[in-house]
Amino acid sequence: MGRKTIPAGFFSQPDTENVSAVIANPEGTISKFKRMGFLAGFGDRRLHMIRNGQAYCGSLDPENFVRQVNSPEYNETWCEGLSVFHNPRAKHPLSQDAIPGAAHHTSRDGRILCRLPPFHPVGSLTFTLIPKQ
Repeated sequence: MGRKTIPAGFFSQPDTENVSAVIANPEGTISKFKRMGFLAGFGDRRLHMIRNGQAYCGSLDPENFVRQVNSPEYNETWCEGLSVFHNPRAKHPLSQDAIPGAAHHTSRDGRILCRLPPFHPVGSLTFTLIPKQ
């Protein structure tokens, strides 16, 4: 079998100036679809969903969080957990205002710059509790 090497630093590779940005959302999971559906009014209202994980909440270190999805105070957006990696060499840069609520990452003068929303989860688990009939 041949060995394939994938170089690091995608935006520093030749011919990548036509890519304005790359997006990734490790929070875009089946669990997120379940939570968003529940928030939209779908599913049995007797279910209890508990989400816990780690998120950036205004500091340099992620913090643990626990939230009850069926609580009236709980809210979540489709964009929550989304990261946009901007190409500093893009011919047509994507504005950081184009995807509000996302985390935006770029580099300038050899430094990585990040603009994070107030709550930016980096990983979570959702436990769904089903009451006995």
